[in-house]
Amino acid sequence: MMLLRYRLPSAAILATLTFPHTARAQHSDSIVARATVAIASLKDTVALRSAGFSVIGVAYSKRILERPVPTELAGTPAEWHLHAICRGVPGEGMVLADGRDDCVARGGTPAGANIAMVHAWTIANPDGPYAHDNPALPFVATGLEPPAHAMADERLLGVALGESYGAKLVIAHRIDDMAQRAGKNQPLIEKRAALRALVPQLREAQRANDTRKFDALRKKTIDAWNALADEYRAAAPTPEMRARFDVELKEAVETMHHHM
Repeated sequence: MMLLRYRLPSAAILATLTFPHTARAQHSDSIVARATVAIASLKDTVALRSAGFSVIGVAYSKRILERPVPTELAGTPAEWHLHAICRGVPGEGMVLADGRDDCVARGGTPAGANIAMVHAWTIANPDGPYAHDNPALPFVATGLEPPAHAMADERLLGVALGESYGAKLVIAHRIDDMAQRAGKNQPLIEKRAALRALVPQLREAQRANDTRKFDALRKKTIDAWNALADEYRAAAPTPEMRARFDVELKEAVETMHHHM
């Protein structure tokens, strides 16, 4: 098995396990079971941080030159998606694109083959065990009860919660890093701190079953996120990066999100 680390658009850090090809012939439930065993030692905060992770899922990956993209895992329909290193994207430079086609569409040059990947979530996922994203992760990470059915509003709240512990949209990480190097990240820091301060209040309201207070705090959290999002747009050094921020945000809150 091989462990890799990379950032998800859904603002989580994912452990990627490359399973032996024999796994394909097994029932899909056995893959999730094997994944759960494989990461059993990484379930507490200390172990996760020592290993370089914050929130854990697993993924099966394979290198493919062109389509077709796989559509199942161990005989079960699964949402595979593509990754490709993409160089020379106007206004962005080198990025991780959603496959070679996405790279070319963004004006870049693909470097190497497509990597096809499917996620296998070892904690409950409202979208299913093999969905592209797990909208429950930010809720679990912040000690809140995850939604049973993640619609657009819940997903947007999840994006906001992710910001509270450093799990950002991919492009947001780049904008934040560039703003920090330029000494222009103070507005981002202030808006993020205001958002972070609301999380313990959300937890308290939910644990007290105070629905009215929770709903009011939920609205404040979304408003705080929108204010932070405006700062990201203002801090983006190129129009292309500003546009990419809105693309990734839209993808993060869509209820049916496919990277193909």
